[in-house]
Order: sequence, then C-alpha cells, then structure tokens
Amino acid sequence: PAKRPEKSEEANTRAEDPQEPGLKWERERKQLENKLATAMRLSRGLEVQVADLKRQVAALENTNEQLVHENATQVAELTAMTKDKDPLGQSPEVCSRESAEAAHAAQQTSTQVAQAQADAAAAVQAKVQAQEEMEAARSAQAAAEAQAHAAQQAVEDAHERVSAAAQAQAQAEARAAAQAEAAAQAQAKVAVAVQAQAEAEAQVQEHAGAVVQLQGQVAAQAEAVVQAEAKVETLTSQLHSVQ
Repeated sequence: PAKRPEKSEEANTRAEDPQEPGLKWERERKQLENKLATAMRLSRGLEVQVADLKRQVAALENTNEQLVHENATQVAELTAMTKDKDPLGQSPEVCSRESAEAAHAAQQTSTQVAQAQADAAAAVQAKVQAQEEMEAARSAQAAAEAQAHAAQQAVEDAHERVSAAAQAQAQAEARAAAQAEAAAQAQAKVAVAVQAQAEAEAQVQEHAGAVVQLQGQVAAQAEAVVQAEAKVETLTSQLHSVQ
C-alpha cells in the first residue's frame, strides 16, 4: 500500500509527458514559419531583379531590331544604287561612285570608332594605373605611420616595463617583510597548536573509554535483538502449528 502513491505519481508523469512533444512541435512550427517568411522575402527580391533583367533584355532586343532594320534599309539602298537605273534615274557609274564613297565613309567612321575605343581603353588603363599608384602610395604612407606608431608604442611599453619592475621590486620587499612577520606569527600558532594537540589527545583518550562502553552496550543490545528474533520465530512456529 505504501507504493501506490508512487504509481499514481508515475501515472501523472506519464499523462503530462505528451505536453513536451507538443511544445517541441510548436517551436519547430514557429521556426519553419520564420524560415518560410525569410524565403518569401528573398523570392520577392529575386522576382524584382528578374523583372529588371527582363526589361533590360527587352530594351536590348528592341535596339538590336532597330539596328537590323537600319542595316537592311542601307543594304536595300545600296542594292538599288547598283542597278542600271535607280529610282532617281542615276547611271550605274554614278551609283558605283556613290557606293564607293559611302563605303569609304563607312570605313573612315569605323576607323574613327575603333580609334575612339582604343583611346577610351587607354584612358581607362591610365586611370586604373593612376589609382593603383595612388593606392600604393597610400599603403606606403600607412605602413610608415604604422611603423612610427609601433616605435612610439615600444618606447611607451619600455617605460611601463621599467615602472612595473620598480613596483614589483617594492612589492617583493613588502612581501618579504610580511612573510617575516607571518613566520613569527606562524611559530606562535605552532606553539598554540602543540598545546591544543596535547589537549585533544587527552580528550581522545577520554572518548576512547566512552566508545568502549558504547560498544559494550551495542553488543548487549545485539544479543537482546537475537533473543527477540528467536522468540519471534518460536511464536511464529507455534502459531503455524495451532492453525
């Protein structure tokens, strides 16, 4: 009967255990919701970037179509100029000369564009080189300043070490004096401890006598217990025989 409350407590504990997984699932659900919200924000950001890229691609395709249309128009005009008679009634020689002049002008334009591109590339390269030289100069200046700061710090550290050494020497002298005083006090304490030990030994001897007496009492009580157990066994045997 004494164990029934423990079983009841165990049953209550088992009844309360399912709440722990419920709390765990709730925490996991909240964590998943936070992760989902973060993923949705990232997705919206990517959608904006994709839309922007699509607009850029559409603009480039539109520009490309315009260039293709203009090129086709120019090709058609040059083709018409090479015929026997163009819509304006010009002769083939005039059309060929104008076509050659147009080709020469186009070549000059291409050359000018290439030169401009080369000049721009050279300017960009010069700018990059100038920036690199400026960064190198800044790095050198920063290194020099760092070295100067390190030297100043080393001087300050040396002064601090000298001051710390002097302070440590003073503290060591103070500790030596304190240790001498402590040694004298320790000797006095040793004398007191010796006296206390002698008194304690006397008390131990007294306690030893008391322990011997207690052991005798314990032995007597043990004997009484043995006799009582024997009586109980005898009574139990008699009870069984009567039944």
